[in-house]
Amino acid sequence: MRGISSIFSMVILCIFIIGCGENNIPTGGFIWVSFGPDINGYSPLTGEMLENHKIHVGWNVHDPSVDSKNGFIWLTAEENESSPSVLIKYSRDGKELGRFEVENTFSGVTWVGAYKNDGGCFIKYDDNGKNICAHLAENLCVVKRKGWAYDRCVINKKDGSLWFNNVHEKTIYKWDRNMNEVGRLEGIVLINDLDVDENNGNLWVWEMIKKEDTYFTGRLLKIKSDISGYEDWGNPVGDVHEVFGYCASNDEDGGVFLVCSVEEKSNGYEQIWIYKYDAMGNIVAKNIIEDTRDVIDADVLGYDGGLIILGHDDMWNLYLWKLDRDLNNIEFARDLKCYEWNLYPQMEVDWYE
Repeated sequence: MRGISSIFSMVILCIFIIGCGENNIPTGGFIWVSFGPDINGYSPLTGEMLENHKIHVGWNVHDPSVDSKNGFIWLTAEENESSPSVLIKYSRDGKELGRFEVENTFSGVTWVGAYKNDGGCFIKYDDNGKNICAHLAENLCVVKRKGWAYDRCVINKKDGSLWFNNVHEKTIYKWDRNMNEVGRLEGIVLINDLDVDENNGNLWVWEMIKKEDTYFTGRLLKIKSDISGYEDWGNPVGDVHEVFGYCASNDEDGGVFLVCSVEEKSNGYEQIWIYKYDAMGNIVAKNIIEDTRDVIDADVLGYDGGLIILGHDDMWNLYLWKLDRDLNNIEFARDLKCYEWNLYPQMEVDWYE
C-alpha cells in the first residue's frame, strides 16, 4: 500500500479573500450555486447574489457539499475535460483552506460529502481504476479508506452514515461512519434522486419506472433508518405524464417535499409540481410553478423551513425559486443570468448552526 503522502498532496493557499469575513454574515445564511468555474452565494430572503460571497475557482466545479456547522465548503473541480478532479476546501468568505489530489488516476475525486461532526468529509476517488471511499479529517488527512461501487450516494452530515445504490445489483446500501455495512435493500433499480433525513435517519428516494420507450414515471419511497424495509408513497402526479422527482427532506417534522419535473404527454408542456408530505405519507400542501422546464435540485432552508428550488424556466434560463414552508406563496423567482445550460449547475443551502 502506498503511503498517505503518495496518495495526496495538500496545499494551504489563500487564493481569494472577498469583502467581508465570517463575522459579517447575511440573515438566513446562504444558497450556494455552482456554475461552470464559480460557486456563488445567494440570499435566501431575496434570491440576490451576495457580492461578498463569490468564489471563482477557475475550474469546472462539481458536487459542492457545505458543512454549515463549521463553515466549510467542499467541492470537486477539474481544469478541463481531460484532467482529473481534485478536492478543494473553502471557507464561506472564499479562502482556500486546502486540497486533496490523487496520483495515478484518470478521473480523480468524483464525489464529496461534508461531515459536520468532525469537520471532515467523505469522498469517492479513482485509484488505478479502483473506486475508493475515503474519510478525510478536517486537515485533509486520510482517516480510513475502503473500496466501493455506487451510482448515487448521499451522506447524513450529522452522523456520517452513507447511503448509496448499485444499479447492476439493484440494491441500496447503508454504511456507518466507519464504513461498516449497516444493511442493504434489494429490488430498487433506477434512482433519479435521494435525500436523507438527518434527524430521523430515514432515506427518501424517487425511483424511476419506465412506462414506455419514450418516457418515465416513478414512485416516492421512504426507506427506514435501519434499512429493514420501505414504505411506498406512490406517485401523486399519476402515470399519464412523464415525471422526474426530487426529494427535499423536511427534517423538522419527519416529512418530505417532493418536487417534480412534469411533462404532459398530450402536448409536451412542462411544469414544476410540488407536494409536501407529513411523516405519515399524507399530502398536506401542493403548488405548481408555471412556465418552467425542469428541476435541477431542491432543498429546505433551516432557518424558516421554506423550500428552495434550482431549475430552468421554459427558455432554459437558470432560476432560483423560494416557496414558504406551506407552499402557499412563491416568495421569489430569481433569474441567475446563467445561460449555458450544459454546465451542470448544482445547489447547497447553508445556515448557521
